[in-house]
Amino acid sequence: MKKILAATAIAAALIASYCWIMIAAGAGGSLLGIAPAHADGRSIDSTAAFLAHVHALGFVGGTGGDSDLVNAGMSTCRAVEHGSTISAMQDIAEFHLGAKGYTADEADQFVTYSISDLCPNADSVSI
Repeated sequence: MKKILAATAIAAALIASYCWIMIAAGAGGSLLGIAPAHADGRSIDSTAAFLAHVHALGFVGGTGGDSDLVNAGMSTCRAVEHGSTISAMQDIAEFHLGAKGYTADEADQFVTYSISDLCPNADSVSI
């Protein structure tokens, strides 16, 4: 069972890393062809709050616009909910976004807002 959970956490981290690569490269489109639906428990208000937070930090999506940002945030949220550490997600964000001129603090705040705004189970995740 632990191996399955570890594999799930690794897969979630890799998907989140892929999404960060797409944002850093300015590539558009939704992650793995999945549109950002609200069937995952988050509300339209939480998505709007997330976008307001990350826009205030200066983040913009690639050719996919806000969908790219929401996909990156949701991938980060899912990875943490499936066992990746917040620290690991911050490291991934810092690596990919640092190359685009974002500071480590801005990347860390993106991860924090991803979790606090987009994770319906955020109460079980320690930020």
